[in-house]
Amino acid sequence: MAVSQPPPVNSRPGLAAAVRPLVTAVIGCGLAILLFSPAGIIYHSANLSFLFTPLMYLLVIRFLAQIGGLYLPSYVGYKTGMAVVAVGNGLAWSLFFFLFLNNAALLGKFSLFSHAKDFLKDLSQAAGYTVLFITGITISKLAEISHETVSGKAFYPIVNALGQFLSGLAVWQFLAAFSAPSGILDKIGLIFFAGIVTIALSNIGHYGEDSKNPFIADAAHWLTHSLALKFIIGSFIAAYVLLIRPAIVNAFSYAAIVEWLIVCLIGWRLFSGIKNGIRQKNAVEVHEVDWKKHVQLLNNLQGAEIPRLGDIQDVFTGEGSRDYLLVYLTLLLHNNKISPEEIRRILHPIIEYQDVKMPWFAFGWEQQRILKKNEAARRQILGEIMANLKYIMNPASRKIEEQTHE
Repeated sequence: MAVSQPPPVNSRPGLAAAVRPLVTAVIGCGLAILLFSPAGIIYHSANLSFLFTPLMYLLVIRFLAQIGGLYLPSYVGYKTGMAVVAVGNGLAWSLFFFLFLNNAALLGKFSLFSHAKDFLKDLSQAAGYTVLFITGITISKLAEISHETVSGKAFYPIVNALGQFLSGLAVWQFLAAFSAPSGILDKIGLIFFAGIVTIALSNIGHYGEDSKNPFIADAAHWLTHSLALKFIIGSFIAAYVLLIRPAIVNAFSYAAIVEWLIVCLIGWRLFSGIKNGIRQKNAVEVHEVDWKKHVQLLNNLQGAEIPRLGDIQDVFTGEGSRDYLLVYLTLLLHNNKISPEEIRRILHPIIEYQDVKMPWFAFGWEQQRILKKNEAARRQILGEIMANLKYIMNPASRKIEEQTHE
C-alpha cells in the first residue's frame, strides 16, 4: 500500500484549500437533515431517522480528518498528520457502519425488506465485526505510514500483521453470523481467514531482508513478496482440511500417508527453490572462458580496459546481469566514433535477450538444465557481438573470412 509523499518544506495551504471539503460536508449534512431527520420531508411517509445519526457522524468526522490532512503536517510533522487522518477516517467509517447495521432490523417494517427479517436481524448482530474489520485496516495503514521511520521500521511487521489478523478475523466472524456452526459460510470465512493469517505470518520476512546469511535473505524475500500467492496457499490448505480431506479420508484409508508424502515433497521443493536462488546469486560454476580472445579482439580500440572487460563479461554470462556490459560497450563504441545507429545494431541482440524463466515447480535437474541453457545462450550472444566488434576494428577480416568459406 503506497503512502502519499510529504508536501514541500514550509508549504502551508491557505484557507482556500478548506473550502471544498467544507462545502461537501455542509451539503451532505443539509441533505441528511432534509431527508432523514424527524423534521425531514420523508419522515412521516418513511421513518428512516436511524440513518440520520450515522450519516452525520460520517460527514462531520471525515471533514475534520480532511482538514487535519491539510493543516496538521505543517505543524506536527507529515507522518503524525497522516496518522491522525487515518485514525479519523477509521473512526468515521466505524461509527457509520456500526450505527447503521446495528439498526438494520428496522428496515424489516418496510414491505421491500419484509421477507428478509431474519437476515436483517443477523446483520444487526454482526455490526460489531465491521468495527473490528475497519480497526484492522486502520492499524495496517498506521504501520505503512510509520514504515520508513527509524522506530516504525522495527515494529512494522508486528503492527501490520496485527491489522491483517484483525481484518481477517472480522470477515470470518461476520460470515459466520449468517451461518450455523460449521456451516458453509462459516467454512468460507475460515478459509478466507486462513489466507489472511498466512499473509500476516509472512511479515516475519521483513526481519530477515538485511541478513548477511544468503539462505535467510532469500527466504525473507520470498515471504515478503507475491502476497497473493501466500493467500492462495493458506486458503487452499484450509479448504483442503475443511472440505476436501473429509471426503478423501472416507474413501481412502491411507490418505494420511499420502498427505505426509505431499507435505514432504512441497517442503523439499521450497527448500530446493531457495537453495537454487542462493546458488544463482552467490555461486557461479567455473568454466573455461574465452575472455582472453575477446580482449584481444578489442586491444586496438580506444578506451578498452582489458581486466575490467573480462569481469563484466563474466557477470553477464554467469549471472545474466547485462547493465554494466551495455554501458561499457556503448561508451567503448562511442569513444571509437561509431555512429548511434551502428551501436544500436551491434548491441540489439543483448538488449532484446531474455532468459528462459525458471518454473517455480521445476525439480533440481530441470533447474540446472535451464541455468545451463541460459548461460549458453548468453555466451553465444556475447560471441556474436564480439565478432561484430572485430569486423568494425578491421573490416578487411570479414572479406578474408568470406573468401575462405567460399
